[in-house]
Amino acid sequence: MNPRWKKTLPGALALVLFVALLARTVRQLERAPALNADMLPAMALALEWEEEDPLELHRRTYELARAELPPERFAQLTGSGVLRARAEDPAAFHEHLPFFRGRVLYSLATWALHRLGAPLTAATYWIPLACYALSAGLFLLWASRHLPLAFAALFALGLAATPALLVQARLSTADGLGALLVCLGAWAWLERRSFALAASCLTLAIAARPDALILVACIAAALFALVPRTQRPGLGVLGAWLAVSLALVLGLQRFSGEYGWWPLIQISFVEKAVHPSTLASEADWGEYGAILARQLAALPGAGYTITPAGEVTGSSLAFLYAALAALGLAFGRTQRHSAAFLAALLAAYSLRFLLFPQLWDRFYAPFYALVPLCLLAMVAGELRLRSVLPTLPATPQPKRIP
Repeated sequence: MNPRWKKTLPGALALVLFVALLARTVRQLERAPALNADMLPAMALALEWEEEDPLELHRRTYELARAELPPERFAQLTGSGVLRARAEDPAAFHEHLPFFRGRVLYSLATWALHRLGAPLTAATYWIPLACYALSAGLFLLWASRHLPLAFAALFALGLAATPALLVQARLSTADGLGALLVCLGAWAWLERRSFALAASCLTLAIAARPDALILVACIAAALFALVPRTQRPGLGVLGAWLAVSLALVLGLQRFSGEYGWWPLIQISFVEKAVHPSTLASEADWGEYGAILARQLAALPGAGYTITPAGEVTGSSLAFLYAALAALGLAFGRTQRHSAAFLAALLAAYSLRFLLFPQLWDRFYAPFYALVPLCLLAMVAGELRLRSVLPTLPATPQPKRIP
């Protein structure tokens, strides 16, 4: 066999395997969407780009859901409690939308896909499914910079099988789009050294999930504190990036009419509200402390986060990934950019847990994806650095006197 073929054949076979297995996974996920309760507000917010009347918006949303969903699933999404109240009361449903309206990139993408002919219910989960496939391709591109193609394909396949990423791909949420943009931003900075592209992707991630501002702030702080001045943007540029990102969040909050952090905590950890606009907006720090203590006391438990209905939504793997990220900081002297990014990830997702103390996989998917990729880049960079270090001459040994 031609020596050139011997060299390229393993990579080509691994690439074919990557494409085939990824296509199989995407097909499996597309056939088994979660059809979660967030689908209904996602549908409404897509329709809201062309329909402003709350009554008509409510009618069209539930009419399409009834027509496109299996009858048993539609009954589950409208049959009891708060879900039934929202199905029967347009005002209650409309009051629920501000919790999601700020995720404008996702609602626009869903609307555009629906306008192209996709069923609206399917469009809500086709967007995160496409983002999952694109993320897997990005993992392959990233890994191939540090590994032979055959090993890079296997590494990317393993990373794409991370439960958090698979969960995201089945949900009608903006989480998959936000994760893709965060991973793109990380790749642009760590692999391309393009701050402009990285900052653009990470700022766009805010328009998919406004809480991406936490990561933006932590990255800016880590770059300033841990990366030499000659290798990072100046303080003015970092400050301007933060200012633009903060202005975007404030603009999205005003656009969405959201109620603030405390009502979100109330409906997530205390009790679902039919009319969330009536909830107090001022935080009760004593109650927050009790919620945080209760959530911390439940960890690690059996290793899984489980809803009252028995649905597994997360796991204690966050602790393992946090430990790996902390170990990666040991390369900080030689791999400043990657170490700074790992420090930003640790800080951002720790803060995120404090603000919303729940280890749901769909919130931590970028963390689970980026820690292994950063570690791969750091180890590869360290090995390359050591391979080019000059070899010191051996110390001459004194001659023995006979």
